[in-house]
Amino acid sequence: MEYISRVVEMISAFRAETRQDAITPDSLGSLLLRMINALRYLWSSSTHPFYHIQCDTKDGRLIVKHPTDLMQKGYVPYLLRYSKKKPRYRDIEDRHTRSYGPIMRGWHLFYDEKKLQMAPNGVVYIGKNIGTDKNPEWVYEENCRNLFGNIREATEEDGIIYKVGFGSRVYRVKNNHRFRFGVVFGPPLPEKGNRSLKFAECVTNIAEFYVNFHKRSVREDGDEGYKISYSI
Repeated sequence: MEYISRVVEMISAFRAETRQDAITPDSLGSLLLRMINALRYLWSSSTHPFYHIQCDTKDGRLIVKHPTDLMQKGYVPYLLRYSKKKPRYRDIEDRHTRSYGPIMRGWHLFYDEKKLQMAPNGVVYIGKNIGTDKNPEWVYEENCRNLFGNIREATEEDGIIYKVGFGSRVYRVKNNHRFRFGVVFGPPLPEKGNRSLKFAECVTNIAEFYVNFHKRSVREDGDEGYKISYSI
């Protein structure tokens, strides 16, 4: 019933915006994507078993509660970001030619199944590729710093800011910001061919969590000028 009510609410919002002639291409794409994802959940829950998972934090670590049964059945945990993304398309005749679709805001797979590993007790480890794309070498840490690439420090008129890449956008963080992530379980991705995650085949809800980016008010010697931590 939760997802049915969400679809009804989004349809009502769509009607209101079009009636007022206020809808933009970006908001239309975002609204349609959310409607599609909600419908996918309704379809998936009626065609295969569906499990509820939940994130928690303890001693600075991220934990997914009770994942053992899912992992024993061969399902894989995937890391998601709620962000903006431009879908890429390949030309049918010329596979080297790519085009981009409209920017869509929503849940997107962050890298692939290698980005996240999970212990049987649910502790989450975030991966970092210290090798190359052709010869990857993954290391895993409990620290959520691996959720971000390079974080650049810049000085502006009103003080120091930090530039944090997230999806197709770079955030300019002056003080604090919360970044939205999620974990979902689904079947393993194929080794070749289309390796995109199909949400309709996922067997759990998206267990959401946040990463808080705090600019330090006092910077000790040897410390970064910011602190990153998990929250629910």
